[in-house]
Amino acid sequence: MEYKYQFTSHAEKDLDDVLSYLEFTVASPTATKNFLKKLRLTLSNICLFPNSYKLIQNKYINNIHIRKALVMQYILYYSIDSLNNRIIIIRFSHSEQNEDDFFKNNK
Repeated sequence: MEYKYQFTSHAEKDLDDVLSYLEFTVASPTATKNFLKKLRLTLSNICLFPNSYKLIQNKYINNIHIRKALVMQYILYYSIDSLNNRIIIIRFSHSEQNEDDFFKNNK
């Protein structure tokens, strides 16, 4: 069964920040368009095969199974709500950001 996805408020803000950066700082409509295309494809794949992406191990998150998927140079973090057939998009971060620091500072 295919899952549906929903963004947390943090993920929505992260996505807005990424899109603003691509649109106004990089000033590239092509980069923004490519990112959105890759994001849609990744979300579609996650909804079809939610367990196919890597489960992360991090000392700052306990009892939460979080997976990550690469979307261009950004990492999409998500969890699976199997009872409701839903994917929860938790956050986005830049791929060069230290994962320990990211979760330590974003509890």
